Amino acid sequence: MLWAGFVSWAANYFPRFGIAILSKKTGASAAASALSAPLALLLTLRANSSMSRLLEAREAWARMIVHSRNLANLIQIYLVPIAPQAGILAARHLSVLGWILKAKLRDEDDESQLQVLSTMLSGDDLIWLSSQVNRPNAIVARIRQITANGFKRSPTGWASNTPLGFCEDRLLQLEISMAVVERIFSSPIPPTYSRHLSRVLTLWSFFMPINLLTLGFTTSGVMAATAISSYVFMGIDEVGMEIERPSTLLPLQQLSGKLQNAVRGQFVTQVGGGMPAVP
Repeated sequence: MLWAGFVSWAANYFPRFGIAILSKKTGASAAASALSAPLALLLTLRANSSMSRLLEAREAWARMIVHSRNLANLIQIYLVPIAPQAGILAARHLSVLGWILKAKLRDEDDESQLQVLSTMLSGDDLIWLSSQVNRPNAIVARIRQITANGFKRSPTGWASNTPLGFCEDRLLQLEISMAVVERIFSSPIPPTYSRHLSRVLTLWSFFMPINLLTLGFTTSGVMAATAISSYVFMGIDEVGMEIERPSTLLPLQQLSGKLQNAVRGQFVTQVGGGMPAVP
């Protein structure tokens, strides 16, 4: 708006400047028109790319919750009857997975993570997990170790169609979903693309008031039209920058709580819910 007001004021109070602008009418219009198409394309690609990252992160978290619920159900049905303590320990690790992954994505301090871990774990498990750098992966590895050792007491052993095989498949799916979330977190849209988009947007904003002035707009009209158009285009660019970082937009607190409740719900259904015995 300030630039648009300055151009209009200079054209009105400095005749030579006004004549120079009006004499470049074709050039200003051509410059503004030439920049509009690539600017719209860049903004569209930026918004689509950012939105796809957000949707992919949401889908990955949804898959994590589903696989965690299914894994907790497998642990309760197959592992707890033959190794109760191992099954409960695996469920405790699984219930804190979402909270620890959230803390990693949002760069939360160790104190908040240790508070969550100390609520569900104790002894050697708490000490070992507290010393790990990549705690989400360490949790999955620990659950794999617990289930593998627990099912050693089962006569079926290990195979893809055994309870241990089913648990291993769910753990693999959890790792894949976590890898998707971490990939989105660690690989933002290339900064060169963002810088180029900002430069094109700056050039377009520079020529926009001159083009409007050559079309016969008044000073107030030039300022208003420039403000509205800049608000629209710069707003799209800002929205793209915001949704580029899904970890700051997704309700990770609620998603982590939902994952924990999904694990808890399987054990409550089996034990406290009084599920009927199989005839």
